[in-house]
Parts: sequence; C-alpha cells; structure tokens
Amino acid sequence: MRSEQVRKLFLEFFRERGHTVVPSAQIVPINDPTLLFSNAGMNQFKDILIGKNASPYNPPRATSAQKCIRVSGKHNDLEEVGRDACHHTFFEMLGNWSFGDYFKVEAIKWAWELITEIYKLPKENLWAAVHKNDDESAKIWEKEIGLPSERIVSCGDKDNFWDMADTGPCGPTTEIHFDWGEEIDPNGLPNSSKRFVEVWNIVFMQYFREKSGKLHPLPAKNVDTGLGFERLVAILQGTDDNYKTDIFRPLMDMISEISGFEYDENEDITMAFRVLADHIRAISFAIADGALPGNTGRGYVLRRILRRASRFSRILGVHDPMLYKLVTPLVDKMGDVYTELKDRVDLIARVVKSEEERFSKTLDFGLELFEKIAKRVKSTQQTTISSEDAFKLYDTYGFPLDLTSLMAEEKGLTVDLLGFDKLMSQQRKRARTATEFDITHQKKEEWLRITSGSENKSLCYESESEMAEIRCLRALSDDKIEVVLSQTPFYAESGGQVGDTGKIIGDTFELDVIDTQFEGIHIAHICKVKGNMGNLFTAIKLNPEVKVSIDHKRREGIRRNHTATHLLHKALREILGDHIHQAGSLVATNRLRFDYTHFDSPDTEQLNKIEKFVNDIVMQNLPVDITISSFDEAISQGAIALFGEKYGEKVRVVTVGDYSIELCAGTHLDYTGQIGLFVLLHEESIGSGMRRIEALTGEEAYKYFNSIKNRFQQLEQKLHSTGDDVLEKIEKMENQITELRKITDQISNKRIKNEAELLLNNATLFNDSKIIVSIIDAKNKEEIQAAMKFLENKIESGVIFLSAAFGNEKVAFMCRISGDIIDNKGLNAGDLVKLAAKITGGGGGGRPDFAQAGGKDISKINQAVNTVRKKIENIFIN
Repeated sequence: MRSEQVRKLFLEFFRERGHTVVPSAQIVPINDPTLLFSNAGMNQFKDILIGKNASPYNPPRATSAQKCIRVSGKHNDLEEVGRDACHHTFFEMLGNWSFGDYFKVEAIKWAWELITEIYKLPKENLWAAVHKNDDESAKIWEKEIGLPSERIVSCGDKDNFWDMADTGPCGPTTEIHFDWGEEIDPNGLPNSSKRFVEVWNIVFMQYFREKSGKLHPLPAKNVDTGLGFERLVAILQGTDDNYKTDIFRPLMDMISEISGFEYDENEDITMAFRVLADHIRAISFAIADGALPGNTGRGYVLRRILRRASRFSRILGVHDPMLYKLVTPLVDKMGDVYTELKDRVDLIARVVKSEEERFSKTLDFGLELFEKIAKRVKSTQQTTISSEDAFKLYDTYGFPLDLTSLMAEEKGLTVDLLGFDKLMSQQRKRARTATEFDITHQKKEEWLRITSGSENKSLCYESESEMAEIRCLRALSDDKIEVVLSQTPFYAESGGQVGDTGKIIGDTFELDVIDTQFEGIHIAHICKVKGNMGNLFTAIKLNPEVKVSIDHKRREGIRRNHTATHLLHKALREILGDHIHQAGSLVATNRLRFDYTHFDSPDTEQLNKIEKFVNDIVMQNLPVDITISSFDEAISQGAIALFGEKYGEKVRVVTVGDYSIELCAGTHLDYTGQIGLFVLLHEESIGSGMRRIEALTGEEAYKYFNSIKNRFQQLEQKLHSTGDDVLEKIEKMENQITELRKITDQISNKRIKNEAELLLNNATLFNDSKIIVSIIDAKNKEEIQAAMKFLENKIESGVIFLSAAFGNEKVAFMCRISGDIIDNKGLNAGDLVKLAAKITGGGGGGRPDFAQAGGKDISKINQAVNTVRKKIENIFIN
C-alpha cells in the first residue's frame, strides 16, 4: 500500500464517523510562543482540550494529518537521527480527537477496526499496552476486542500516563504495538524491546491534577490520539526500516545518484543517507512555513539541522552543495498533499544552497582541524577534547560547539562543556567591559495612592485629550515622576511603537509627559517635574483632577510611520517573496525601522520596486479600516500574525484596501494618502538571515529630499554643471585622479628604488655578508616593504634593518636576516625590532628571519637605529 493511500484511508475512515477533517497546522506555530515547531497533532487543538475554547466542530470530533518537527526530548535528540531506521526530525502524525464526545470504547474499537480491517495488519502481530490502573481499557481490549490477555501489557506512568504540565488535564494512555516476531527477542514486551514498534497512542484525558498531585475526574472527557505515519507505512510495506519505504525512496535515489553510493553499502554510508533524507524534509517544511536559518530560536535549530546534514554529505565524498538538489524530489513526492512546498520550491532551494555555500568554508577547515585535535587527544590516551580546543574551533574558525560535540561523540570522545561555558563567559565579560557605560540603577519607590476608583482605562484610539484623575504616582528621580490616571489617551510603548508624549495639566501644576510605558498592570506616564517635588505632591493631593493631552503633531508622525510600516511589510512580501516575516520594528515620530527575515541582500532594482510599491498605495489614498474579531476568524481571513507573539481571544485587525491585513494594536491613519511620501533610507544585514530597513515618511521624507536637492545644487555649482552631465564630470575627475595616482606611484617606486640601490652600494661588508642599517625616506609602510623587497632580492647573505618616520607621530622598523646569519651568528630579527621599538616607546616582533615593529617617539629614531647597528657590528666583530 502506497503512503498516499495510507494517509487518505485514515482521514476518510474518521470522516465517515463524524469527524471534521482539519488541515495540518503550520509547522511554525502561530499564537503559541511556547513552541518553536509544531511537535504533535494535538497542538492546534490545545485550547479546546484544556477547556479554554469550545469545540467549533459539530459533532465535536476532528481528525488530521499533522506535520511535526521534534529535535529534542526523550526519543528525539537530533544526534539520534540516522543511527537507526525509525528516528526522524520531521514526521507526520495522524490523529483523531473527541472533545467531550465519545470516549474509551469507541476510540479503542475504531483504532482496532482501522488497523485490522482497513489496513489489514495481522491480528496475531498486535499487542496492547495500558496503564496499570486503567482496568477499564484493559477490559475493553479483552472483552470487546477479543485480544488475548497475554498480549495486553500493563505499564506505569512513564510509558502510559499523559500530562501537559504539573497541574491540569491528564490521563492514562493505551497503545497498539506491532510485533516483528519473537525470534528478535523471545521474552520481549512492548515499551521495553526492539521486537515491538508502537503504532498508535491513545490518550484519555479524564482527570485534572492539582498542585498537591491529587486527581479529580473531569466533567467532560477528551480523547487525543496519535499514529506515527512513517512507522505505519513501513509495517504495511513489510520493512522495519522507515527509509526503505516509498516516502523516502525518491530522496534516497537522488542521494545515490549524486554520491555514487548505495544505501546499504556500510554503516557510515547508511547513516549519511538517513541524515540527508530526514533533514531535508525538516528543513524544507520549516522554510515553506516561514522559518529561515538564523542564530536564535527556531532559526538556530533550523541552521543546526542544515549544518549537520551538510557535514554528512562529506561522508559521501560530496563537497559541493547537494542538499538543495533534494528539494525537487521531496516536492514531487509530497507537494500534492502539502501545496506550500510547491508554492515555495524555488525559495527553499535558494535558501538551502545559500546556507550550504556559507557553511562550506567553515566546515572544510573545521573538519580538518577537528581531526587533528581528535587524533592528538586519542594519541595521549585521553577521552576529552579540551575546552580551549573547542573554543578555538568556535571563536577563531566559527565551528559550532554542537557540531564539535556530535563529531566527538562519534569518535567515542567528549567535550569539556563546562570549561567551554567559562571561556564564553570570559569573552562576554571582555566585550561588556569594552562597551558598557557606567549606569547607576535605582530601585523604584512604591506607588503613592492619591485617589481610588477604576484606573488605566485606555482611550488612545478614541481621543487625544481627556479629563482624568490621578490615581497614584511615584518619584523616579529628583526631577521625574511616574503618574497613573483613571483614564488616558496616551499610547504606552508596545509592539514597536514608541509611547506618546504630551501634557498633564492641573489647577496649579503642569507636567510634561516625556514618555508612556507599561509598568506591570499600569499605564505609566513618565513626567518631567518643574520646581519643588514636595509642593507638587501637595498640589496633586489637593486637586487630583487633570486635563491630559497628547502631542498631536508627534502622534501624527507616529501614525504615518506605523501605517507605512504595514505597507512596507506588504511590499517586501510582494517583491521578495511571502517567506518574509517581521522580526522587529521601531515606529517613532520621525522615522521607522523594520527588521525582517530574508536570506539575501535585495538589489537596487528590488529596493526601488519596494519603495514604489508603497508610494503607489499612498497615492491611491486607500482607507485604513480597523476592526475587532476573534483570532481564528482574523487568521482565516488572511491576517498576518507575528511568530512568537501571544494574542488574546479578541484581536485588532488593521486592513488597507486589498493589500494589507495584519493583527496590530498600534495607532494608524484613516487614509494612506496621509502618509504623504515614503522614502527608503537604507537597507542592511543585522545578522544571518535577518535584515533591516529604515525609512522616512511625510514631512521628514520631504526634508530628506530637500536636503538632497540642495546638496545636488551645490555639486552642480562646484562642477559648473547643468545637472545632466554631473555623473560624466565626476567620472572624468575619477579617471584623472587614477592617472595621477599611477604617476605618483611610479615616482615613488623610482625614488624608493634609487634609495635602496644607494643603500646596497654603501652596505657594510663582513666577509661575504652585507649589513644595511638605515633610516629611509619612506612615506608609508608600503614604501618600506618595497625597499626591503628590492634589497632581499639582491642580498643572499646579510642583515637588512630599515626604519622610517611617518608624519610627526609614527616610527616603523623592519628587519630581514638570512638563514646563514641566524645559524652562525645567532641574530634574531624579532629581537632587533623589539630593541628599537622599546627605545621609541613602541612594540612589535616576529620570526627570527623577518620581523617588524612600531614606535611613537620620533625624536629617538636615530638612537634606536644606532643601538641596533652597534649590536649587529659587535656580533660580527666578535
């Protein structure tokens, strides 16, 4: 039975029994910051299962084929993948759920019916595992299903009890295991022997656990099941090796074609095949759902998977990028079921190839260096790679620690991780010492209650000025306080948008609000105090009623930049691809900054298109609509949510025409035309897979263009140009400068050569050796090097010591000694330049045959050179 049919039969079986077929959730979770990747079928149903949300399905049943990534945990450590035939980073989980509807009898009966009557697995090869206290499930297996009692195994909490956390819903589980035959392990049992493969896990959520550990029956009991797709397909296709199924066959064939090896040639080759075939699935599905390799979070995990796969390609003798070539056969196999693979096939291949190329240089050198280190460790009968060696690989050559650890483990070695952590801490401390400012931290005072009543009511969307009462306040410093109001039109900094500024005006006092921040549950207005703090507190207590007003002009700038940020986000996804995701932002009154995920640097043409795209929407003067809806409804309508953010049940949806729809709590314009003008200032990389754009809008954009116009007019005047020929005249000047530099270089080279020839002709002779110790008229270090190179080629045996002064501050020394002088006279070039440098207040050194140094005191250059000359002469005379 082909894998496509296995998946289809499962979903159809439960559809016929009243279950809604729910598409797989994204592998990069939305609205669940606790997860890097979806790792179980129940993830998208979690809020229903824990009772937070009601089931939207009628009847309350669901079934799904969920794409999952697991790279950590009891059975899913990354380094385990490839060692055996069943571990994976990416896999599909087939499942069915009951939300307070059917329970144990139906769940077990249907599982058995599907396994034995639809998939036709032989009943004599099937065993069941139950929790030791779940007599109800054991009886169902024996009485209802007819499974012999000797094939029903009772297990403890470790294997057959599920919980999500220390408190909350939990319950026993029952499992169906496939028996590969007693010849593998005559006395083996499920959950303890390789003879058995767990096929299906059925969780019965029937209890609620308190902090004390006590269990209470739940009023509404749920069923959560998970069937491993790859394992089931392997059994149905008669193999205990998942990688020999039709799921992996196209990938294995392509790996064989690229490498020239076959899957079963030897243990190392087999492991490499498995790693490559498995990892490209995880990488491709993650990228298709919006993740990109990076240095933090899921980006780091993805990069770790990709680099591990890239390393294993070397085991197959492939040093050029090859992972990206596996994308096409993967898409051909799975693209009809998961269409996002087809939609993003080019993007996936480009990202993977780019990462492979980037890592290749590091990997090749790192592998060579690691082998030397490992060989040295083993030769001394040790088993641990030192923290210094691991840190050198990491810090000097960019070799990841986890890769060093994995490779060490494969050679039976370990890495001194504690020592490595200490070295990393020392490095961070050095970095902080070099950059940190002296900041005195002051513990904030307790809030002083002024009035009672409701507080922190936000009116930032409805109003810019309101009457309010001061509820509480506290001093921050001699001239700053924080104020909490009954209600406020001020926006507190969040979501990348800066806090509002403005005024708080009472009968006898006035406060300048310089910022607005969230302080716990409070909207805190940070105010500048004029005059005596005690008098202010007294005035506020006498009459806490105030008029509060935001800075209207400043808020308008913020609104322009926030709406423009949404348009920029849309433009990036339109021009660069819908893999683009927001990774951070700053929405200020005078500018905007937008951080986004992308694997490459946009070219000038793309940046121009992005800028034009935004301005086109601005000129259309489209309405900016803001609505409130449920999170699920907003997402179903196509709204963009930020990865890693946690949203409430109700969300604010900002829509711009047919172009942009995003979840956002910020302040926005009414129409796009109010932006006025959008100009993209610059774009840059801020880390691997992360980029940043800064832009201006409105008046600030106008000022920017006006300043450019003024500078261009000045340039026209300087060049005596009418504008059209400015570039032509600049290019002409550049060519003239280049020619002049060539001429000056020729003059300089001739001058240095003449001076070097003069030194050669006047060299001191000791037998067949020539000694030159001199100060030369060099303008820079390159001229000293040129003179040294000329003399080196003319002198077979001797000592050359040259010095020069640059400007009024720098002295340079350079020395070359031939090998025979080093051997016979014991002279050392490093010692000579150190001697000269010490006299002139500098330092340096080098090899015995060549060294260079610098000094600071030009007035002592003659003393330094004479001292070196005397030392050389004394050695030759004696």
